[in-house]
Amino acid sequence: MQNHVENLSSEELEFPKENRLIYDWLSLSTRIHKPNEIISLLGMESCPWEILTSGNGYTHRYYFNGISVSFVDGDMSHVGGFYLLDMSGQGCRTFETYGTGDFESLFKLVQREHGKPKIEQDVRLTRLDVAFDDTSLEMVKKYLHLATTRIRADFPRFSPLDNIKKDPL
Repeated sequence: MQNHVENLSSEELEFPKENRLIYDWLSLSTRIHKPNEIISLLGMESCPWEILTSGNGYTHRYYFNGISVSFVDGDMSHVGGFYLLDMSGQGCRTFETYGTGDFESLFKLVQREHGKPKIEQDVRLTRLDVAFDDTSLEMVKKYLHLATTRIRADFPRFSPLDNIKKDPL
């Protein structure tokens, strides 16, 4: 993980160690890894997974603390050829705590598919949310200033901080 924001401004942001960029949601579909193989990729075979009902064309899912692996009941077949891994923000923290926490290995599965026509891709990253987890008020102020400067350059009529007092805290 990098501790800087690229292309935000010409100024360099130096984050204190307690501030970090985190993965806050990850959804990945695969037609080459069955549910138990997905759980193994996460390094979470020994966790107490529940089987629950699911949606979006899937009938069931394995669930543990913010992580779902969805499938169709019966012979554990998949929808459109795919099984679905969903990790909410809580699920991402669970993966870091109880699994390998190795997001890069999941991204490598997707990178192998790069360049293939979408219909031929066996693994797809369908959602990725990244959050800036901060603990420094000064860093938040600096980031807002830099982000607003960048947004105003791209969208001159946009002024998100106009109605905020100069130093509300």
